Amino acid sequence: MAELALELKGVGKSYGATRALDGIDLAIEAGTVHALVGENGAGKSTTLGIAGGRVVPTDGEVEFFGRPLEVGQPRRIQAAGMVAIYQELTIVEAMTAEANVFLGNPVARPGGLLARGEMKRGYTDLARRFGVKAWPGMRAGSLSVAEQQLLEIMRALAHDDVRMILFDEPTASLALSEKEALHELIRDLRERGYTMALVSHDLDEVLDLSDAITVFREGNVVSSRPRSEWDKESLVEAMLGRSASSHRERIGAVAGVAEAKPYVEVRDLKVDGVLDGVDIDVRPGEIVGIAGLVGSGRSTILRSLAGAEPASSGRLAIDGEDLRWPRTVRAGRRHGVGLLPEDRKGQGIIAARTAAENAVLTDLASASSFGWVSRKKLRAQAAEAAVACGFDRERLGEEVRHLSGGNQQKLLLSRWKHSRPRLLLCDEPTRGIDIGAKEEMMATIEEMAADGLGVIVVSSELEELLAMCHRILVLSGGRIVDDVPRGEATLNGLLQKAFSEVGSAA
Repeated sequence: MAELALELKGVGKSYGATRALDGIDLAIEAGTVHALVGENGAGKSTTLGIAGGRVVPTDGEVEFFGRPLEVGQPRRIQAAGMVAIYQELTIVEAMTAEANVFLGNPVARPGGLLARGEMKRGYTDLARRFGVKAWPGMRAGSLSVAEQQLLEIMRALAHDDVRMILFDEPTASLALSEKEALHELIRDLRERGYTMALVSHDLDEVLDLSDAITVFREGNVVSSRPRSEWDKESLVEAMLGRSASSHRERIGAVAGVAEAKPYVEVRDLKVDGVLDGVDIDVRPGEIVGIAGLVGSGRSTILRSLAGAEPASSGRLAIDGEDLRWPRTVRAGRRHGVGLLPEDRKGQGIIAARTAAENAVLTDLASASSFGWVSRKKLRAQAAEAAVACGFDRERLGEEVRHLSGGNQQKLLLSRWKHSRPRLLLCDEPTRGIDIGAKEEMMATIEEMAADGLGVIVVSSELEELLAMCHRILVLSGGRIVDDVPRGEATLNGLLQKAFSEVGSAA
């Protein structure tokens, strides 16, 4: 028999009355890439958390290369040769890129002094392998989410005695070129004998990279088989417990938008060094996509319109009303602009509050009387908005920290379903969520657009923009370089335009 790198025997995990895992048996062979798939909340990330030491199981046993693993002891597990890269970033934004890569694992000389030259060379070598452009002394907080994700991966590989790497949605926030570079690295690591466990909602990625695939559903393992015995259709059916048409086919049937005067008009949007005179029109009921490479300024456009970029300037009109340019989020809210942020953990949810509180956070006044929040009103309003976004009514009382990424994302969207903005800005709305949650998210966004508001969507998954958007703007070098109608847009065409403009600018 092949050597086992990681083995879980009857592992369970309970959060109060909620059973997140129920007797999980899982065996991962050494030197392989083993994928864990399932809907949000199925138990994949909890399993990975137990293996990595951040989650303590309620019952069961875990072995690492035949020896009992010290569960709940991440530093000891790391010392044994297993490192984890979780979906929630652990970057210290005030520190440099280099310091983040060697955080908790500094290179020191005899006597305890840091070997700064050696760390700098190590950082440079890793950065070259990933194509990371951030220089070692750059403050990590100035980097994009995708660039910070790459720092997390570099940190894991900076350890000398790594035998196994746990990846939790490693490519969710990466652009196509960065994904391809990471895929090549994973293949290279497998050739060198590393073992990897991969949690991913990208089924094409799973089928391309893995040697074996385990499917989770509702806290149980429903099937674990070699990659050769799976295809995309059988994976989706095992995950959902039923057959399902693909998300992209379903949202491809979005109705066209009739010719109309612009509902939202953005003119001469500028941010020094990032955006240079961006103009955008959005018609009532129209979903406009923004495509571009990481660092092109996609998220900066949305943050500027929402009032989260004080250094931005421009002209904004909604429904024929000229508005003062928003320089605070509060001002953006007053204008009727709602932002679904890229970083839901850092900029969206309040982890220690309940799902109900998070769902109506932007409009607590509607659930208040004489300055006091009515719990009954709050729950009723949260239920109406959250259930419309596919959230389970029975979980409204749970703290958001215990919810899956897909459920957290549904709650963020339910805030705007409740408060009804005039312009909805969606930054990577399906990042790190499963196919079922994607369907529900996209359906809700389409319904909100159908009510007459304007929607702007930024996504690294160009296929989703092609399927759901009425028009796609290509952003390059801080400028809109093309405006492509739905019927004329192709994946290759968008990529070629983005890359060619970067090349010509250089």
